[in-house]
Order: sequence, then C-alpha cells, then structure tokens
Amino acid sequence: KDIQKHCSNPLVYKSDIQGTDIPFLLSLSDSLVARIEIIIIEFWPYVFNSKSIDIKNFTSKLGDFKNIFIFNNSGVLVSSNINELNQLSKTNSSTLYFNIIASK
Repeated sequence: KDIQKHCSNPLVYKSDIQGTDIPFLLSLSDSLVARIEIIIIEFWPYVFNSKSIDIKNFTSKLGDFKNIFIFNNSGVLVSSNINELNQLSKTNSSTLYFNIIASK
C-alpha cells in the first residue's frame, strides 16, 4: 500500500513470478492499477486454474486497457482480444503459458 507514495506516473507494471503473477496483480489496489499505463504479465493457465481464480476478476483489472496483446510462449501473437482470455484459461497444459502486454 505504501508503494503509491513512492511512484510517479506513468507506471509500467511487469512481472514474471512463475505463475503467481495474476494473484499478485489482483492484490493491488484499484487506485494503483488505475495509474498503470502498461502491463507486461505472464498468464499460465495451468497454475491459474490450480488456484481457482475467477477469470472475470482478472479481465476486470484489465478493463481500462485499450490495447491487449496475448503471445504464446513461442512469442507468436495469439490474440488482441481480452475476451479470448476466457478460452485460453481453459488450457490445461503445464508447459503452455502466455505473455500479455496491455496498454492504455
């Protein structure tokens, strides 16, 4: 919570913390997320599903981001549609993950 006092705009949020990226992002306050201009985050459906996270909570955190790019772990653009995350979240491979770049 104190991090907000030490940050100036624009903010870039980047994480790669072995599948726990989404829970960490969801723990950030809405006011801090509102100040972020660019997010670079890993989305690993296998771990995501093991933690029983609701995909709607994640997509709502990204709701203000106009540009969404979803790349597979080979670096190939899979989608630029946030709604595609719902389908991708159903992937149950322990080796497949996605990198998401989102900007306002």
